[in-house]
Amino acid sequence: MKLYHSINIRNKQEHVFLEFILNKFPYIEYLMENYRLEKNQYDSSVIIAPIIESLKNDKYLPKKRAQNCIDVLRQIKLNHERVVVFESESKISFDFTIKTNSDLFFFEFHEDQHKELKVNRQSKIFDIHGNEILVPRYLQRLLKDIWRWKNLSNYKIVWADWFNSSSNLILDLLEKGRIEYGLKDTFQFKNLGI
Repeated sequence: MKLYHSINIRNKQEHVFLEFILNKFPYIEYLMENYRLEKNQYDSSVIIAPIIESLKNDKYLPKKRAQNCIDVLRQIKLNHERVVVFESESKISFDFTIKTNSDLFFFEFHEDQHKELKVNRQSKIFDIHGNEILVPRYLQRLLKDIWRWKNLSNYKIVWADWFNSSSNLILDLLEKGRIEYGLKDTFQFKNLGI
């Protein structure tokens, strides 16, 4: 069994989750690198319309930033039905990936910026022809997270605030399926209904 994870010194809470994994699997081979998906395995685009509808119905994202996401997506939708959220498959990364003999398990360890829609700097997404579209970083991050949730079968989101109080509730890190560990009455991707 192998664990792929590229350490970011600034993400201190991620280090706690790393230790959690290493304690669960003391004999796992730890590779300090990101796992990369095989080429031509996934379509890295998302359809805009259902995301707009889901954001309109969400009760937990910051209202002003969520409305800004909706406005930007509506503007893009005037010209494009879908957008590509990763420059290429080799750019699709994961905080942690566990590879067993037969399966891959992908983990994102999410801190508050993912639900508070922080970081406003301009970032790139693309139309289906590869042309750049500049959007706020928080929208790019949201679209990437939605893509991961929709496309990966063994995908786990672990919210840092939940993990800090409830990590003992994770009994099986290698449980199959899409699972999100988050606090009740807070934003979660599984509740978007996409």
